[in-house]
Order: sequence, then C-alpha cells, then structure tokens
Amino acid sequence: MKICAKPLIISILLVATIYTSTQAQEPQKEHTKEVVVEKEYEPVVREAERITLLPEFEDTAKVQVNFDYNIQSSAMFGKFTPRTIKPAKLMGEPIYPIEHAYLLLGAGNYLSGIGQLRVNSLRSEDYQWFAGADFLGSFGKIKDQWGRDVKLTSTDTEVLANGKKFFKRSALEGNIQFDNNRCNYYGQAVSPAEITIPDSLLTNDFQSVSRFKADVSLYSFDRSSKKANFTTTLSFNHLQAANSVVEDKFGLNVYVDKYYDNKFLGMEAKFKYIMNENLPDTISNFFIDFNPWLGMFGKTWRIQVGANSTYNEHITKYFLYPNVKLHYNIAAFFLVPYVEVTGNYQLNTFERMVDENFFINPQLSVQPTNNKLIVNGGLRGMVSSRLGFNVNATYQKTDNQYFYVPDTSDLRGRFFTVEYDNMSTFSVGGELSWKQSDQLNIILRGQYSTYTLDSLEAPWHLPRIVADLTVRYRLIEKLTLSSDLFYRGERTVKKYDGTQGVLDPLVDLNLMAEYQLNRIFGFFIKGCNILNRRQYVYDNYQMHRLHVLAGVKILF
Repeated sequence: MKICAKPLIISILLVATIYTSTQAQEPQKEHTKEVVVEKEYEPVVREAERITLLPEFEDTAKVQVNFDYNIQSSAMFGKFTPRTIKPAKLMGEPIYPIEHAYLLLGAGNYLSGIGQLRVNSLRSEDYQWFAGADFLGSFGKIKDQWGRDVKLTSTDTEVLANGKKFFKRSALEGNIQFDNNRCNYYGQAVSPAEITIPDSLLTNDFQSVSRFKADVSLYSFDRSSKKANFTTTLSFNHLQAANSVVEDKFGLNVYVDKYYDNKFLGMEAKFKYIMNENLPDTISNFFIDFNPWLGMFGKTWRIQVGANSTYNEHITKYFLYPNVKLHYNIAAFFLVPYVEVTGNYQLNTFERMVDENFFINPQLSVQPTNNKLIVNGGLRGMVSSRLGFNVNATYQKTDNQYFYVPDTSDLRGRFFTVEYDNMSTFSVGGELSWKQSDQLNIILRGQYSTYTLDSLEAPWHLPRIVADLTVRYRLIEKLTLSSDLFYRGERTVKKYDGTQGVLDPLVDLNLMAEYQLNRIFGFFIKGCNILNRRQYVYDNYQMHRLHVLAGVKILF
C-alpha cells in the first residue's frame, strides 16, 4: 500500500501543538526558595581602558631618494620710476671770527680803576700764542669799626704770555708771568683810643708781594690704547715780599697713563725743591710725591686703586695715603653713584698763605697740613640734557690744621698768625646746574659742615654754611646780564684779648651788564656788594661797600 508522506507530517505537527497548549493551561505549583546574601558583589576589574596603539611596521629595506633641481629666475622689469631727491647738504660748525686784540678800560668809586689788554694769534693748526696785562686798583677811603676814615690802597698788576706748538700727537707749551700785589694794613684790632704810636714807629704799613713764574710742558693727546699718554712739566717760581722775604720753588712733574683693553694704569711723580730767606723756617726742603694707580672699567662701572705718598726731606719722614675711586653708571651717565677714599700732604708755602689771607704777618711760616683721610661719596647725573646735579657727603680727618688768629706781637693787632689743632670735618653739599644753550646758564652750589677739634675752642674763621649762585642771561642779542651771589655763614673768631667774637654772615651780591654796540665796541657796568652791607672776610678787615665800575671794551 502506498502511503502519502506530506499529509502524515502535517497530522503529527497538529497533534503536538494541541498537546503543548493543554499542558500550558494547567495550574503550576508554587516553589519557594530562600537566598542569603553574605557580601555584596564586587567586580574584580573596576575600570578598563582600551589600548589604541597601532602596530608598527619595520622594513629592513632602505630606500634613498636622490634628485637634482634648480631654479631658473628671470628679472621682471617694472615701469615705475622713482622721483629724484635733492642731496642733503651737510653744514659744518659755525666758525666765529677771532679778533687779534682786546682792550678793556673802566673806572669807579673809591678812586678805583680797571684795565685789561690781550693780544693773541689767529686760528692755526701749527701754533697758538697770547700775551696780556691786567690792572685792578682802588685808592679811596672806608670807615672802619672804630668810626675812622682810613685809606684803603690796593693794587693788583699782572703781565703774562703763553705759547703752544702743536705736533702730530703732542704739544709743547710755555708760560711766563709776573705779578705784583700790594695792599696796606688798614685793619686794626686794638682801639686807637687805647694806644698811641709815634709816626717814627709806624712801619710795615704795606704787604707787598712780587712773583715771577715760568714753566714749560710737553704733553701728548693720543687717545688710542696703543700708546701711553704723558705730561712733563718743568717750573720755576720766585717770590719776593716785604722785609726781604724770598721764596724760590723748583718743580718737575711727570704724569703717565696707559690703557690695555678694559684695564689702565698710570702714575704721577712730583719733585719740589723749596728754599727761602728771612723766614723763621729758612731750611731748604726737598719733597717727593709719588702716586701710582691701576684700574679696570666696564660698560657701567670704573674702579681705580692706588696710593698717594710724600717724602719730606726736612723731617726725613714718609707719608702714605690711599687713593681708591669707584664709579658706577646706573643709567648711562644720567645717574652715577661714586665713592672716593684718598688723602694728601699739603705744603703751606708763604705764597699759598698770602694768596689765602693777604693780611698775615709778613714773616709767617706755616707747618704742612696732614690730610690723613678723605672719604667722599655721592650721586651725580643728568636729569635732562640741560639740568645736571651732584650731591655728596665728605668725611675728612686732618692733623696740624691751621687757624687764623690775631698776632699779638703787633701792638695794633694788624697781622694774623696761626694756631694748630687736629680736626675732623663732616660735610654735606650739592651742586645744581642749568644750561639752556648760550642764552641762560645757572650754577648753584652749597655745603654745610660740622667741625670736631681736639683742643681749640672753635674753628676760627671757618663758616658752617657756604653757598654760591652764578647766573648768566643773554636778554637780547647784544645785551648780556650776569650775577654772582656769595654767602658765608657766621664765623667764630678769636679776638686780640683772647675772647671769642662772631662775624655776621657775609652776603656779597654782584651784578654786571654788558652791551655790545657792534663788532668792535662794547660797554659794561659792574656793581659789587649791591646790598651795601658792612661785612668782613677776616676780622677787622672790612670789604668795600657798594662799589661800581663802568667802562668800555674794544676789539681790534
């Protein structure tokens, strides 16, 4: 019998489906199971990050690529033509005319007169010379502190000449000069009512000093670092004063310096031979100064280290002092702090003393001054191209400092002698300058000092405050005004009887006006002590009160 397979398979699938559906509709029995959790599930791997490194392929075969190339350039010519510009014309410094001679003549109150004459060479690259003569004198009277009208006769005469010969890197210069200074002793410390002196005993009424000076110098001006610069000077000085006082000085000065890259070294030597006659110290003395140094410098700093030394043959003693200088440029010379430590041995020759105080005893000898230590530090610079400044402080320790006191050997107390003491000085000061081309120039200086002495009661004749002001102003092209103000504070002085006195502050204001009529003729008027004050530079010696000079200037 033949059975069909397809209907049979369908019948079997239908029966299986009905049976399964019947079983699913029967109720299920409930099963209850208890689960106890002792610890929460903690995964072993808390975090996972995918590593994204790409595989690297290393090939042992090396392929080198070599090829040649070149650039072929061609010029591209444009059609633009620039406009022509006129060439600049460089102008040199203006050359002002130089006249061959100059003459000034003037007169004023106190029977005073002034005269100046200068004759000079014109511009030359080979040589330069000038010669001249000066005279200033007064023959009037002043009223002294005793109420007397006393005669004040003072004359200053000078004749001089100078010549220079220029070489390629050096020059030869010579000077010759004659001076005569004369003034009477018009001051008197003792009241005329207390003493009467016969006319036959009135001697030494004038201090008169005549000097003859001559020197010759050879110096170089080569600024290169390959060669040394030098200055050699040979000098002679002859002085003759009242009472047959004679002082002769012979000198030889040698100066040399040399630069090596950022280093330099140098030295200065001075040889002096002094002999005098009719002075208490009539022994001829020989002095030698030797001052070597070396240093270094950079873009903003400079340091110099050396020594100053002096040998005194008279006492056979050698004096040694430091010579150290340190400068630092904070802002390219616009702000420069500096410190300097030095010292020196000062010779107080008769010429030096009479230049400082013309009314000393005509036969006075003063011992040398030993400036053992001088420390100076400060700050200088330029605020602008016109305004400059310098402020500093100085400490100085001095042995054998001299002070002017009345000479009691003179019955009228006309002369000054000296007393000695060791002194320490501390000073603070400053300087301010303003320069506005040639139209306005102003310079102001001031200093305040304190003094400490070993034995003397006071620093006789030394002021605590010193100040100077100089102003020059060109009002118009032909008119120039100038002014000088000198201030010296109170000074303690020793009187003839040994007591103390005080000199009032000295305030000396001078004014001058100059008018240039044309290239040849000009006029001037000058007033001294404009405030018309009664004031003294040294005790008993009064200055002129208002003193006016006027005159003419001639160029030819």
